[in-house]
Amino acid sequence: MSNNVFSQLPIEDYRKPDKKIEDLFWHRFSPRALSGEALTEEAVLTVLEAARFAPSAFNEQPWRFIYSLKDDKAWYETLDSLVEFNQSWAKKSGALLIVLAKNNFSQNNKVNHTAKFDTGAAWQNLALQARALGLVAHGMSGFDHEKLKEKFKISDDFSIIATIALGVPGDIDNLSEDLKKDEKPSGRFKVEKISSRDKFDF
Repeated sequence: MSNNVFSQLPIEDYRKPDKKIEDLFWHRFSPRALSGEALTEEAVLTVLEAARFAPSAFNEQPWRFIYSLKDDKAWYETLDSLVEFNQSWAKKSGALLIVLAKNNFSQNNKVNHTAKFDTGAAWQNLALQARALGLVAHGMSGFDHEKLKEKFKISDDFSIIATIALGVPGDIDNLSEDLKKDEKPSGRFKVEKISSRDKFDF
């Protein structure tokens, strides 16, 4: 994996934190260059192991993940649900995941207003663990919700939040010219842009 997207794009050339934080946070980004190599189920279960330790309201743990390995029937069904743009590069993923959030609390069936918030925390754990393993984890919102719901018989008790392409990083030169243009770590707003002391000021 020496000539892959992580080695081809030195992170320091694109972003750097203003405060001293752990490298894991700012080294993570979402490339689309994937090698097409298969992933082991053990690799997928390892990133899901990290996801399960996310915090959640009342320890409800509302997140759920449907995963499929490359060439599983379900992998093709998930790929088929993606918009054409995402299909063009996610077809080289080693695994595809569907992220779900359980809408109501288990103990009283009341609406869990933080279910999606908490599920986002689980996704972040997954993404950071993937990066620590040298893998790409790219979240996607471009997919057909109804197609996934029908194919996987997902009940109304759950919301489909996102899909994830997980895989071995590939060579940028194997991307289409259009994809190459955007294949770099994105910048981030300054802390002053996203926070305000004592008042609403956005």
